Amino acid sequence: MKAHLLPMVWRCAVLVGIWFTLETRAQDSQPGVLPLSVLLETQQAVERGAFYLADRQLSNGSWANTPTITSLAALALMNAPGNVPEKQRERVDKALNYIRRQHQVGGGIWSRSTQQYPLYSTAVSLFALVRAQRPRDAEIIREAREYLLGCQVNEGSTSIPEYGGFRTGPGERPSLTVSHWVLEALYVSDYLGKPPPSEKPARRAQSLQAYKRAQAFIERCQQLRSENEVGTGGGSQPGDVGYFRDFPMVDAPSFADDVDKVPGTPRSRAFLTCAGVKSLIYAKKPLSDARVLIAFDWLKTHYSVRENPSLGQVGFYTYLFTLVRTLRALDLSVVRTETGTRAWRLEVTYELLSRQGGNGSWQNNHFEWWENRPELVTAYSMLMLEIACNP
Repeated sequence: MKAHLLPMVWRCAVLVGIWFTLETRAQDSQPGVLPLSVLLETQQAVERGAFYLADRQLSNGSWANTPTITSLAALALMNAPGNVPEKQRERVDKALNYIRRQHQVGGGIWSRSTQQYPLYSTAVSLFALVRAQRPRDAEIIREAREYLLGCQVNEGSTSIPEYGGFRTGPGERPSLTVSHWVLEALYVSDYLGKPPPSEKPARRAQSLQAYKRAQAFIERCQQLRSENEVGTGGGSQPGDVGYFRDFPMVDAPSFADDVDKVPGTPRSRAFLTCAGVKSLIYAKKPLSDARVLIAFDWLKTHYSVRENPSLGQVGFYTYLFTLVRTLRALDLSVVRTETGTRAWRLEVTYELLSRQGGNGSWQNNHFEWWENRPELVTAYSMLMLEIACNP
């Protein structure tokens, strides 16, 4: 080898050694941290996703003319690693302005054209508005939060099934599917429930009461007795307690039993259990609470990052997005299952990297939960990768 090449070879060897050492230390000392090479690949995947979203943004600032998808896409762009380019900031501002225009009298944020899902739409729209923290959005954020609090069922006896859940109007049934979005929105905007010392703590008391009522509803959605014991006298079987259903157990047991088979928008028990655990935490239940622990035990026996348990690829991204946020809320770096210790951030990252298309998007051929809209599942995937990058 020529003498003048030796310093270059030596420097390359040192760099490779440092790279390997960094990766090894990250894996050995912090199992929740992505290896450096995977972290760099993930950042590139998020950048490609951001370019795809930029191409799909409509002239009115929205994605798919929907506040929910617009909020999630804007949130994904705001959370992207590295310096946000000026054009990207402009796109986020356009998206936030579109969300502002969907603000309704009474505080709700939902599409004027479709008038779909006002409670769900308001909750998800809050995510982007709170994250951006633009001063001009402060009053809209406060009104949206008050709207969500006003949709909670708080009249009548605490023993009625729907007490503590959230619904958009009289006669509508509160569900865990919607309530878990609302509770997360209340959680991220909780600072509004903390008035300055000079003010009376009425707003803070209102928030605490809302969380307490929500706990009652969420707890009624959890299965704490073995199904083999209900009406049969049979013994308990491993894994058949602790999961959540979409409605209180006493409300519609026959519907809840077949939740995976309901036509239209089926809800897997795994997705609902993730939503239930996350909701309990956001409703101020401690991580050591027995309900949280037994639900997580059930989740560990059904843990998967490759499919929506019992439904395959139907609702896959919605399930995985909820699982990732639940594990983050539990502050876990690994999941210890019967088959071994699972570094979930790394597993989720590998799965999502393998699914990204050449144009930077993620897609699902199944229409349930709007997952045939690539703007939505791309936003979901970017947000999950951003969580994986930031333990």
